[in-house]
Amino acid sequence: MLESSVGLSVHSVPRTHVFDTVARVRVGVPKETAQGENRVAMVPEVLARLDGITVALERGAGTRAGFADDAYAAYADLFADRLP
Repeated sequence: MLESSVGLSVHSVPRTHVFDTVARVRVGVPKETAQGENRVAMVPEVLARLDGITVALERGAGTRAGFADDAYAAYADLFADRLP
């Protein structure tokens, strides 16, 4: 057990177990709803680095930022009309 800088006890997790959980990580990339907001949460280049992580993309999420759905096709596991 490790002691954090704020006095909390932190349990050390063996490195092999940390990477066992990556397969269960899911990321959603929603379409921005704010008026005048043109950014997107993740660009295709970033998604390309998320090996082993499930990615759900809302259709049109990157359009206002200049990224068509086709640019995400190789990296997104799921395209949805709307993300919850």
